[in-house]
Amino acid sequence: MHHLRKSIISIIVLSSCILFNFAKAESSNFQIKGSARARVEVRNNSDFNKNVSDYTDFTGSRFRLDMSFKQSEKTIVFFQPQFTKIWGQTEFVPNGTSSSTEKETSGVLNDTSLDVHQAYLKYNFNDNFAFTAGRKELNYGDQLLLGGVGWSNQGRSFDLIQFHQKWDLGSLEIMYSTLRDNNVSKAGAGDKSLIGIYSSFQISDEIKEFDIYALRKNDASDMLGNNTTAYGFRFKSPIFDWDYRLEATFEKVKVAGSDEDELQVDVELGYRFFGRHRLSIEYFSASENYDQLFPTGHKWLGYADLFSRKNIKGFRVGFSGKVTDSFKISLDHHQFERTSNNAPSYNFSGAPYGTSGIQSAIANEIDLVLSYLFSEELTFEIGVSQVWPEEYLKDNSGSKQMQFYYFQAGSYF
Repeated sequence: MHHLRKSIISIIVLSSCILFNFAKAESSNFQIKGSARARVEVRNNSDFNKNVSDYTDFTGSRFRLDMSFKQSEKTIVFFQPQFTKIWGQTEFVPNGTSSSTEKETSGVLNDTSLDVHQAYLKYNFNDNFAFTAGRKELNYGDQLLLGGVGWSNQGRSFDLIQFHQKWDLGSLEIMYSTLRDNNVSKAGAGDKSLIGIYSSFQISDEIKEFDIYALRKNDASDMLGNNTTAYGFRFKSPIFDWDYRLEATFEKVKVAGSDEDELQVDVELGYRFFGRHRLSIEYFSASENYDQLFPTGHKWLGYADLFSRKNIKGFRVGFSGKVTDSFKISLDHHQFERTSNNAPSYNFSGAPYGTSGIQSAIANEIDLVLSYLFSEELTFEIGVSQVWPEEYLKDNSGSKQMQFYYFQAGSYF
């Protein structure tokens, strides 16, 4: 099966190369873009415990081709193969029906598999109404609830159907995604799915973006019915040298069979000066059992990716700007606290940091990112994060500071 999968993918890639050559003559019906990047990451003391060594460092890379085939004025096929790899990481290859063998993937006669990140069909019924089916990223608003996690070498995409409606002042999208199908080969206990409605408007020059949405994550396989229903709104707009962003989400979360009302609020105010610099301040809060759903976490709550949007509140003060046309800098300070002392703080994957305790202060984090545009095709980026544990983490995890560093080279074409 493993060899068959690799053969199928090889045929797809070969076909793509043939289509690419054909597209030179038919460029109006075929477009190709892409990206390539490699990133070194170093993490030390993610558990804040000086007595346990958890130092990690690795190099990861990601290569994507974005291919759009316009079959007619109404039909578009988008195909995005992706090769992502942790350099030198071993791979488990099936060698039977119930066993697998660990194999090296560098310097040996064994390659890492190619995968497909997005592949979908879009049909335009007219200029305003369209239908999409396949595998696709979902990037709504500022990606606090639904995002493709562009920072990740793998990224996130959904198996879905989607309807799009546009009008003069905005747009509407309705989507349904199968997250897990338990009835593929035999009768199962039910499926896991996501359904949503997301509508965007441009109301005025002072309200460039106004969004309202409703989302439902349903897990029919869960005997306790741990489901989430979310409703929310979002405002975002520049006003002269100022800009603002406000998003609030109201949830009905079923936890251990009991319905809980949850809330998250995220508000940011920014000021631009000298035409190329920006100061900003942000406040965020998420209640005790808030379900963060599928966010682009690295974009918010610190580049170290240590905390989830659940039982957390705090603020961020930031500066970003251009030193030169090629050199950019950003500097952010985060302060994290627990919203409720009756529940723990959680890491990004949802695991708790210890027990509840009486202390609310979690940590402080500083993130520094330097970006240099070496040429139109190549960008270098260096990031440094330092996290200082406060009373809650000192009581439950440890008192040692956490460090995160990365160096990235990327090209987009």
